[in-house]
Amino acid sequence: MKKTLILAALLLPAAAQAADGAGAPASRFVELYIVHLAVVLALVTAASEVLERRVPAACRRLRLGWNWLLLASFVVCVVTGFMLLTPMERELRHMLFKWHVWTGAAAAWAGLYHTAKRARCMLPDFCRMEGK
Repeated sequence: MKKTLILAALLLPAAAQAADGAGAPASRFVELYIVHLAVVLALVTAASEVLERRVPAACRRLRLGWNWLLLASFVVCVVTGFMLLTPMERELRHMLFKWHVWTGAAAAWAGLYHTAKRARCMLPDFCRMEGK
């Protein structure tokens, strides 16, 4: 599974360039690798779900990793968002915008995954039934 994730991550830029150079209509989702990032995050999510089921002792570390990803991506998204409000060179603005989009997408994915994993305990009736 690790080799598959690494291979997918390495092929993303080449796939985006091939799609862009093949006469495909220009898309901000392709240009900013948003779809590719979502695919990689989906693969990482699937891998963590498999690992959690096969190695229950890893559950706490997986949660910690996802929590750190959520916090770090949120902080970087906020900082780059505020930095975009200041005057700067066009190249730097474009790079900051990419980081803002990428970390925003990662924060959104991690947040939604976090919510989905704990949706039952967000409703008080389900937590009482499970004795939590």
